[in-house]
Amino acid sequence: MLQQVVTRIQDHLDCGRLSRDELEARLEKEDLAFFEGDKIVPSLWYPVSQNHRLLDLYHAISGRRTDVMVELGRESAHQVLRLPSYEKLFEAAAQRDPASAGPLLVKLAELVLNFTKWTFRGSSLDEFEIDVTEATDYSDHACHSAVGFMEVLAEELFGQKIRVTCERPTPDHIVFRSARGEKRS
Repeated sequence: MLQQVVTRIQDHLDCGRLSRDELEARLEKEDLAFFEGDKIVPSLWYPVSQNHRLLDLYHAISGRRTDVMVELGRESAHQVLRLPSYEKLFEAAAQRDPASAGPLLVKLAELVLNFTKWTFRGSSLDEFEIDVTEATDYSDHACHSAVGFMEVLAEELFGQKIRVTCERPTPDHIVFRSARGEKRS
């Protein structure tokens, strides 16, 4: 997801909707390196705080719209599905029935977001609930991006169009729910 958000922020810089001064005021030195030629390595781990700063900036310059963050998650899912490092995991998930693939995909989320705990409950992809605990540091922008990410995985791996929602009942608890339906437009 980091590559997509950096690319989108760069697009705002390139067309003048964001000035270099505004960029420097909102981001840390290590974030600015991405706009000075440093490449993002897809298999490298980056601090979650860095991801959140970039997501916060993108959310602000994109009109503070949730649908923009969901679309960012959708694009990220398409990118991750093409990465050779995840190819075997997604092949294994696609060979399972959709209900048993859910816990496998939740393990991926837990691996990447190792400061959270993820629990999958459900008997199918079109009716599941995922509880994320210890999630105080998981931003709302990242939650909305995860919605788009999950919708794309369900469609690309299993051919199921689902609609995912998220809510935060407490600051350290997030709940994702799915329902069968048309994907977002």
